[in-house]
Amino acid sequence: MFADYHIHTEFSDDSDYPMEETVKDAVRMGLEEICFTDHVDYGIKRDIDDPRGILCRNGGPGEPGRTELKT
Repeated sequence: MFADYHIHTEFSDDSDYPMEETVKDAVRMGLEEICFTDHVDYGIKRDIDDPRGILCRNGGPGEPGRTELKT
């Protein structure tokens, strides 16, 4: 079986892939099954249009710490 069970779309914070395009691409590639695994990480970051800027998560080992980014 040709399948992809981990697809993020524009409804997930880490993707901008339109859902309709995802389905069209899956059909074009001959996928028999797909599963959307979109998520929203509440409390991890602010929305891009928040006037306070984006608040990034605390970094893990070897990653940067909490950062304020002004948009």
